[in-house]
Amino acid sequence: MTALPAYDEAALREVAQKYAATNTNIIVERAKIRLELRAVLTKQQLQQLEELKSKADGQVSERLDTVIGEL
Repeated sequence: MTALPAYDEAALREVAQKYAATNTNIIVERAKIRLELRAVLTKQQLQQLEELKSKADGQVSERLDTVIGEL
């Protein structure tokens, strides 16, 4: 998009649609992989995964609070 010499709405819309389609495909593939991985994990491994996810979510939340507090 930054390579466009001037504002060209049609070209910009085409790039945006390709970007959106790519992101959609990435989201779908990640979901498939997550389900496949979860299917082979033991109960203990699933519990560990949830604990790690919860910890990571908390860390992200803390960082966001810090960043927002600095604004």
